[in-house]
Amino acid sequence: DHINETRFAQVSILPSIGTNLSKSGVIENNFSFNILAGYTKGVKGVEIGSLFNIVKENVTGFQIAGLGNLIGGELKGVQTGGLFNLNAKGLKGAQIAGFFNTALDTVTGIQLSGFANVLKGKMYGAQITGFYNMTTQNVDGLQLAGFANTALKDVKLLQASGFANIGRNVNGVQLAGFANFAKGEVGGAQIAGFANFANTVNFAQISGFMNIAYGEI
Repeated sequence: DHINETRFAQVSILPSIGTNLSKSGVIENNFSFNILAGYTKGVKGVEIGSLFNIVKENVTGFQIAGLGNLIGGELKGVQTGGLFNLNAKGLKGAQIAGFFNTALDTVTGIQLSGFANVLKGKMYGAQITGFYNMTTQNVDGLQLAGFANTALKDVKLLQASGFANIGRNVNGVQLAGFANFAKGEVGGAQIAGFANFANTVNFAQISGFMNIAYGEI
């Protein structure tokens, strides 16, 4: 594990079955091609896998997999998975998946998926998905979802969904087909097909059925 070696390229059939043999977990590669699945210490360049790419530490560059990418460190660049992407830390760039993306630290850029994006950290940018977005910290940007958005802390710009939005303080706008919920202050407006709930609203609440502001408008 203390070996620090970089190689131009590696080819794997499965983890430890490839050109780097059993040393694959301690070697960083500029180009990595995994016929089925591969395991490497890090990537600075490009990694392609027909099924899975597994990286122990960081990826800088571009990573694409037919099913999924798993990174134990940070991504700086673009990551695409036919099914999923899972990062144990954050990313600066883009995470794109057919089904879901997960990052366990700060995202600066975009999470784009067909079903769900989950972020345990701060978002500086956008979460866009067909069904559900969730962020445990602030969203300095926007959340767009076909069904629902949840931000456990503050949203700076916009939450828009087909069904419901949940946030703490929303400095911009919540737009939902059914209902919006803001535990604290809404700096702009809440617009919903059915109902809006907030503590304080600085501009407007507009809905088809009911608006509730526990504090003031």
